[in-house]
Amino acid sequence: MPIILSSATLDRMLAAPAYEDLVWIAGILAGCSRYDPEAPTYGLPEVAFGLVERLTWFAQGVRSGVWTYFEATPLPCQNAMLAILKADAAHPEFRQTYETGMRDWRTPSALTAVDAWMDANDDRNTRILWDLVAANRTLLQGLVNTG
Repeated sequence: MPIILSSATLDRMLAAPAYEDLVWIAGILAGCSRYDPEAPTYGLPEVAFGLVERLTWFAQGVRSGVWTYFEATPLPCQNAMLAILKADAAHPEFRQTYETGMRDWRTPSALTAVDAWMDANDDRNTRILWDLVAANRTLLQGLVNTG
């Protein structure tokens, strides 16, 4: 049986935003019919890809060190994520930090400041992701609820 992302479920999540619910949303996006793990944006619209990838970047970076994210993420996917971050004029420091990670990930000692920045901005990133969910709920529901 397919998972349905109902309006009531989204309303409940948005009323009490929790990190675990973001993980659940990203997981069901990765299970939708458009998801293609070989495509630079996983075959998803920019907003959905940005949500999944931004969550992954922080989850891996905060928990294991940012180098693990860049080591595991193909360059086309990184370039697609960087393009999304460049378009986000409200949060230029996210783009700057991502670029530093792309450039310096093979030198873990050079990433100490990036790791510290990510730790300090994890909650902020989660709030930004919830803002994306709220602003794009119809799109996200359409991706998930159509199989």
